Amino acid sequence: METTHPLSSQSPASRRAFSLLELLITIAIIALLAALLLPAISRAKESGRRVACLNNVPGLELAIPSEGIAGIPIEVGDVLTIYVP
Repeated sequence: METTHPLSSQSPASRRAFSLLELLITIAIIALLAALLLPAISRAKESGRRVACLNNVPGLELAIPSEGIAGIPIEVGDVLTIYVP
């Protein structure tokens, strides 16, 4: 003999599948969590690009005094300003 939950009006056999409402609520919650994560992922990617760009600065500092910019030699004492937002 199958027993049913006292608060349930349905038999256990008919309660196996999710209802459409439960499925839509689950999809909505997943979409909301994804929407909350996207800005954080975007900021992390931008931070990674910035770090990768700044890692090129020591190489530029070594190359520019020896090669110059567009054939114009730069002396070691000249100041190069690098803008980092």
